[in-house]
Amino acid sequence: MSHNESIFDLYDIKMQGFELYAATCWFITIFFFTLIGDAIILVASIKYNAFKLHDGVVVFIQHIAVCDLLMAVTCILPQIVSLVANRWVLGTVVLYINVYGPRLGFPAGLYLLCGMTTTKLFLLRNPLKSRSISRKHIHILCTAIWGFACYFPATLMLVDKDDVYFDFRIYTCVYAYSTDKKKWKLLKPLVLGLLSIIPTIIIVLASVLLVKYLIEARKLSSKCNGSLQWKGIATVLFTATVFIISSAPLTVFNLTESYVELEYHSFHVHFYRTAYSFMYFTVATNIFIYYFTVPSFQEFLKSRIKTTSSQNKISTNSEASLRNKKTNTAISRVQLNSLSSMKSTQDYGTNLKRANTQ
Repeated sequence: MSHNESIFDLYDIKMQGFELYAATCWFITIFFFTLIGDAIILVASIKYNAFKLHDGVVVFIQHIAVCDLLMAVTCILPQIVSLVANRWVLGTVVLYINVYGPRLGFPAGLYLLCGMTTTKLFLLRNPLKSRSISRKHIHILCTAIWGFACYFPATLMLVDKDDVYFDFRIYTCVYAYSTDKKKWKLLKPLVLGLLSIIPTIIIVLASVLLVKYLIEARKLSSKCNGSLQWKGIATVLFTATVFIISSAPLTVFNLTESYVELEYHSFHVHFYRTAYSFMYFTVATNIFIYYFTVPSFQEFLKSRIKTTSSQNKISTNSEASLRNKKTNTAISRVQLNSLSSMKSTQDYGTNLKRANTQ
């Protein structure tokens, strides 16, 4: 592993002061929202069947959640540790996990989102075939997507698995593309094209067609005085839109990086750092998208929160009643002891009077 001092001055790109504190807080927030949110999504969809959508869409939601968790554990968590230490401290094994884990998770998430948008469009255009598409079919498709996404880390490893370094611009380990530059001159456009450009174009086209279908269906339903089932469409559209917006700055950087001179630090350092940080917005917001676009999931969360608060209230009341009972018992014992003392005093006085009389 090496550092990138040869490209930029280390002291110009290393975060300091407020910038370091803000970046640390940002990634900690993203990490916990991703970890908790995607865990809730998986439990709600698998155990409680809380997503009342087509089975195919639900399976894609589950695989995207797994992909987001992979990104959180292999990329965001080491990045938080590096920000706190202000350097790489996690050793060689975690370094390779930090490099190649996200390079599996990012294309897998992109292809899964691509599959979800195109599948939803197919289901809308062919409603009679929707029943023939089962969870098993979509799980097989998602497994194939995961397998295909392995091409990116596999390509990097085959060329040179040790061509990695810790980048102080984004406080994570990255691939350098410095070994055998003739190979990378041919391979890099192909890899980046398959990685982001082609699936992004498919997602945009599918989203546009979904919006077009939604407009046409709304016009038709208003003419027929019917209702439009928009919830599944809205879920897919909002998920795709948030991804496109959050990944757009980094896509722009990747496409224009080689054409901008290295002397422009504001582009190669600050813009890259901002674009990279903003990209993770999409992995933390899925639970909010599903909450507002899937009524059954919203009701599930509300019922669980209500049940939890009721249980806490019952537990608090039980503790309070038990405390009151113990207090009343103690008071009763004190009163009994007082009565016993009074009776003993009275008996003593009576006996003393009898003795004096005698």
